[in-house]
This record gives sequence, structure tokens and C-alpha cells, in this order.
Amino acid sequence: MSLTEIARLAGYAGPSGLQRYFRDDYDPDVLDYRLALRLSEVMKGSGEPGIEPYELMSLTDQGAMLAQQGAIAVQPKYEIRGFVSVYMAEPVRWQLANGGDTMALKSVEIYFSDSVSAFVVPAWLERRDVYAFYQAGDSMSPKFEDGDIIFTEGKRRASRGDCALIIVEDRADGDTVVGIVGEIVKLTEETVVISQLAGDTIHLPTSRVSAIRRVMRPEDLLDANPS
Repeated sequence: MSLTEIARLAGYAGPSGLQRYFRDDYDPDVLDYRLALRLSEVMKGSGEPGIEPYELMSLTDQGAMLAQQGAIAVQPKYEIRGFVSVYMAEPVRWQLANGGDTMALKSVEIYFSDSVSAFVVPAWLERRDVYAFYQAGDSMSPKFEDGDIIFTEGKRRASRGDCALIIVEDRADGDTVVGIVGEIVKLTEETVVISQLAGDTIHLPTSRVSAIRRVMRPEDLLDANPS
């Protein structure tokens, strides 16, 4: 493939945006994860033998970490395309104004700029818009304990009875969100009702909700029907 072709398929205006990455003297410790993901999609199968996506993804910081742990294994039947990142989260109190009263709700603040771990994933799982974070606080104890890894997906609509991450605030920097983890009791056009196992039942107006993402344990997510 020519550099012009790679740039075009990767969504760049021209080859100049990619030139430095293909120079002989370009030798960083790790490759940017988002760049590697873009290039792995475009360059998959090119060359002889054909490039495999995991080969590019293993050059990222997440890939380097997994390689050190011996976690990168070639499993062609899974069509490995990338990683699910695991982000740090901290317990926070999110303030909800309710008439003349203000409620301080148990919430988590998730930092997307701080990827601390990763999982190799099959292609069908990556398409579900999945990431993970460390549960912060005891709002869902004993189902999710403080420090547990929780997977969250955005493709399937959450419904009554599902555990979910209700995102109530997107920070201006784009790298941080505040969300409430709980079980959905009721979901209407006007209201989202959430139950926290170690907290209260919360009534949120949908106008205060920016996204609802299903959450589950790793084994539940991997056992889900990929169709």
C-alpha cells in the first residue's frame, strides 16, 4: 500500500499527516492507541504475510503491558482487532437539585485519560462500544464491590432490571464523565428511576441524563450472544 492510500483510507486529508510515523528514524517507546487502531483497520491483510491487527495494537502502551504479562496470544478464530481499555474511577458526590432541595448522590468519576489496563477482545465484542472501569465506592455492594472491574457497553439499549452506568455529566475536557451505577427500576421519556443496593432509589429527569450504558461482569459480557 502507498502512504497516500493508507492516509486516504484512515481518514487523513493527505499523506503528510502520517509521514512521520513511517520514517526510519521514528522510534517511540509506544504507539498512540487511537492511531494504531486506525492503522490496524486500514492495513489488515496487506503485505506478505498479511498484517494482523494485533501486530499494530501490540505496539501501544496497553499492548506493551499485556505483552509483558504474556497476555497477547494469537487466536485467529477470534479475529482480534484491538483492546478494551480499563479506566480509573473515583467515588464522588454528584449534586442533584430537586425543587428547593439538593441531593448528594453516590456517583463515580471516570478518567478516560488514565487507561491502566486492557483486555484483548474479539471483533464482535469491539463492535458493541465497550470499555471498562474500576468500581469506586459501595453503591452496588455486594453485586459490585469497590475495586471490581465493570464492563460497560453502549450499543444495546438498557432496560428495566439491567444494571447500568447513568452518565449525568460530561466534563468540558472530554476526558472525564460522572455517572451513577445502579439497577434500572423504571425508564420513561421523562424519568429514569435507579436503585442502588447500598443507597437510595433515585429519580432522575431524563433531561439530566446524557447516556445510559449497560454494565456487567466480564463473564456476563463474554457469554452474551454475539449476533
